[in-house]
Amino acid sequence: MKGTKEIEMITFEDIIKKYAVKKIDLLSIDVEGWDMEILKSIDFEKMRPAIICTETKKYDDNISEKDTPTAILLKSKGYLLIYNLVNSIFVDPRLFNKKN
Repeated sequence: MKGTKEIEMITFEDIIKKYAVKKIDLLSIDVEGWDMEILKSIDFEKMRPAIICTETKKYDDNISEKDTPTAILLKSKGYLLIYNLVNSIFVDPRLFNKKN
């Protein structure tokens, strides 16, 4: 059956508040083209995931992994790109350098 269905959207901030999330070790985003919008909405001063896995390019893109809008955004927030194919993994090195 083809057609459209309206669904309620919920923001990243709403999820954090609703479930009283205090810390995120791994944030995996796969929302069919909305990844960048979600990443742009995150206040990285309030909630800083240690690791972020997200789609950064399509199979047919000829963009270098360091030049994708997602990579540029997350690098500007202090994350390091450690793996890239279609999905990329970024880590926050500051969180791994803390003494326990």
